[in-house]
Amino acid sequence: MARDAFPVGASVVLDAFDQDPYPWYARLVREEPVSWVPAAGMWFVTSAALVKEVLRDDAFVVGFQRSTVRDILGDHMMSTDGDDARRYKQAHQPLFLPGFVRGAVEPRITTAARRLIASFRIRGELELRSGFASRLPVLVMLDMLGLPADDELLLRRWYDALEAALANTAFAEQPRLLGLAAADEFHQHIHAAIAEIREQRRPGTLLDDLVHADPAGPNGRLTDDEIALNAGIVLFGGITTVEALILDAVWAIGGAPDGLRRATADPTATVRAVHETVRWAAPVQAAHRMAAADREVGGVTIRAGEMVSCVLAAANRDPAVFDRPDEFDLDRHNAHQHIGFAAGQHHCLGSHLAIAEGRIALTELVAGLPGLRLDATRPATLRGSEFRQPDHLWVVWDTVAA
Repeated sequence: MARDAFPVGASVVLDAFDQDPYPWYARLVREEPVSWVPAAGMWFVTSAALVKEVLRDDAFVVGFQRSTVRDILGDHMMSTDGDDARRYKQAHQPLFLPGFVRGAVEPRITTAARRLIASFRIRGELELRSGFASRLPVLVMLDMLGLPADDELLLRRWYDALEAALANTAFAEQPRLLGLAAADEFHQHIHAAIAEIREQRRPGTLLDDLVHADPAGPNGRLTDDEIALNAGIVLFGGITTVEALILDAVWAIGGAPDGLRRATADPTATVRAVHETVRWAAPVQAAHRMAAADREVGGVTIRAGEMVSCVLAAANRDPAVFDRPDEFDLDRHNAHQHIGFAAGQHHCLGSHLAIAEGRIALTELVAGLPGLRLDATRPATLRGSEFRQPDHLWVVWDTVAA
């Protein structure tokens, strides 16, 4: 099929995506669920069924040359395919399984959230991104990796440079060089931690598990370089998704009448609210793949070497799966059917952890800050075509006189 056979894709204006991509996504799902988009130089796949099909097909790979994730962070579980990707993921998986997250990690998330809230409770107002949402996942990831909490500012500096570099799909020189420098410093830091953990164990942490893994075990033992490279993507994924999820949830739920109280009435309601946030706001908008072989998707032939954007945000508002898909509905019974964490071999390792952090963050914010609400005098909006969240989010609450 000729490229000019996709009129909707040809008319897509990418500049509009930063503010509101959803009218475009709805039209693509309805008219061209597989569409060539010249402005992006790739195929957009948008319907839920076809997005799942591509993500579960090993012929669509993440290990392609013009991947910012691979360029900046090297070869790891999200930039390799096949046996290497499986080996990396399986080595990390035990500390991200639901049982371990629930029993060992959730209490530590709760403690970190309460300490942060206690530090600003008396103020009565907060810019939530800088004061809470960007800090909680950093503290959690430091704890998970087995690094000291004092590394927070250092880790945040590296993360900010990495975030800009990974979103730099045009490969502009300055953000790329800053990202490469940050990645190199981070990897050196991990190598130093590995050397320390060889001498003094840090049980229950990811680095300790990996450093002291049995070489004769089912996954063997990753090399120090492999541990450091995978730590980079664990760090980035563990921070960016959760920061956006917390902000998007408070923004979306806080805009509904009595939304924050309703959403935290019980754990089931809170989990449903977090899943609905992932579905409706799509903190991560898309997952990019390259066709390693010719494949037919939705009646369209995608040639080997061509790029594909699996648009998670569009799939999560597919009316074939979700009634009234553009509405944010705290009572949506099937919100958990979203594919906000992708699917297939590269389904997000930390999905259970992200949902837990979102649920605990919401619960502790509402419990610890009486009358928590959005600050109507400083409104915010969601933005972003790769990672979607407010640039800032001011909240206020009722303080109790001493």
